[in-house]
Amino acid sequence: MRCGSASFRASNACFTSGIRSFSGLSPIHASMRSAFSSMTAAFNTFYCLMSRDFAEKSFYDIPNGFYDSFYASPILQMGDTMGDWMKILGDIYTDHANLYHPNILSGLLHAFALDYYDKWKRCNGDQPVKDNRNPAEALCMKFYNLLFDHFREHRTTAYYANRLCITPNYLAMVTRQVCGETPKQAIDRQVILEMKYMLRNTTMTAEQMALHLHFPDTSYMCRFFRKQTGTSLSEYRKNSVMP
Repeated sequence: MRCGSASFRASNACFTSGIRSFSGLSPIHASMRSAFSSMTAAFNTFYCLMSRDFAEKSFYDIPNGFYDSFYASPILQMGDTMGDWMKILGDIYTDHANLYHPNILSGLLHAFALDYYDKWKRCNGDQPVKDNRNPAEALCMKFYNLLFDHFREHRTTAYYANRLCITPNYLAMVTRQVCGETPKQAIDRQVILEMKYMLRNTTMTAEQMALHLHFPDTSYMCRFFRKQTGTSLSEYRKNSVMP
């Protein structure tokens, strides 16, 4: 927020964003009936919209606690550093002539998320933060936190439902209602994100990747990747190499 202030509702609570503050709203927040309720006459802000694919690439491998902080308290006062971040991000965002524009912007957003989470933790310490999520929303966050920790070894809805002490059908109903996807879709997406990350950032072979992700064999993993992405491992790795 550059100047002025604005209030909005998210996750059944009202928040006010002011100067040098960061407000983050995701598609899940939108499904939780997010809406601006009032703005001052001097309200002026910088905002960034990104596709889900770009967001997932930029924020991959961020600590799980970041997402809990994001939903529990979507506004954070960041002081003078906010202006620094916004200037850097704005300069790169508008520099379309830069050959590495998408990669630099993605890396900066990743660094910004880590800086945001660091400041959130220092601001809140070990004190519990008021959580305005309803039971269904809270259940979804528990599911996603479990998924982030265990998707490499466990890829069945039944496993996560059992860990949450609910039935697979109930878990599927809640995730569809709150997040717009089934547990299986979330699991497959997380596995694909990990595979893409390894293809972009490591020299691991297909055999090493299959072992890392506990696939029964390399062929099965390759077929899974092609089915989900429409391309092969080698094609994706080749196309991910920067010019």
